[in-house]
Amino acid sequence: MNLQADINWIREELIDVKDPNLVEAFKNMLKYRKTKSKLSDTFFSTTKEDLKQRAEESLKSIERGDTRNINEFKKDVQNWKNKQAI
Repeated sequence: MNLQADINWIREELIDVKDPNLVEAFKNMLKYRKTKSKLSDTFFSTTKEDLKQRAEESLKSIERGDTRNINEFKKDVQNWKNKQAI
């Protein structure tokens, strides 16, 4: 695998993307990669402090407007369910 070639290919493909949902998905993936290491330690933790921290982060996201409408969310959940049913 040539990482730089893959990055270049992705850049070229992104030029033609017109679907706002796809753009939003890419944007969320890139945001996630910045928090991945932090989340990996706390995401599945159920301690009160970790749950409180996750709730606070969620509220900050809402304040920034990093949300989706409920219909888009339901479609994503249904797509995920369909992919899980092998």
